[in-house]
Amino acid sequence: MNSIAEEKKRLRQAMLARLAQLPADDRDAESKVINSFLAALPVFQTAKMVAAFAPLRSEPDVLSTLFAAGKSLCFPVIDGHSMTFHEVSDPGEFVKGPFGVRAPNPRCHPVVSPDSIDLILVPGLAFTRDGRRLGRGGGFYDRYLGKEQLSATRVGLCFHAQQVGEIPTEAFDARIENLITGEPSGEE
Repeated sequence: MNSIAEEKKRLRQAMLARLAQLPADDRDAESKVINSFLAALPVFQTAKMVAAFAPLRSEPDVLSTLFAAGKSLCFPVIDGHSMTFHEVSDPGEFVKGPFGVRAPNPRCHPVVSPDSIDLILVPGLAFTRDGRRLGRGGGFYDRYLGKEQLSATRVGLCFHAQQVGEIPTEAFDARIENLITGEPSGEE
């Protein structure tokens, strides 16, 4: 394992431990702040198709804002080493996917072409203010964000505790353009 991969592994472990200690009340309060910043974001207001994620317990929950906004929404489906986004119109339509992540059933929900997405909301374990992101290690978002057909604005969503000063990166690590955090001045 190279030194960058080892640094990433250590940072992932530290971030998972930090998130495990974040009280549920703090996660809920920060999710409310993130929802308000997201709703006010001009690119969100003008987007027709928004790619989002069904949150894990350690991720901000913006589903209420997304489904209330009247946007076309799509969510990721993991299949092997690839990820596609499928359109969903109701949060009750999720099934349990790989890694315990709620996802659309790909047999019931149409796949959305990357060039149809206007805004992609990106989860992660850690983010920097300059757009670096540390995922969970599978590379699914890095590969998807690297698609030539994807011209969507990339917005990371995270709790304040997930902001770090530096993230070791490699050539294949995709960046985000905007970051919304749970701190009161949380839009970067």
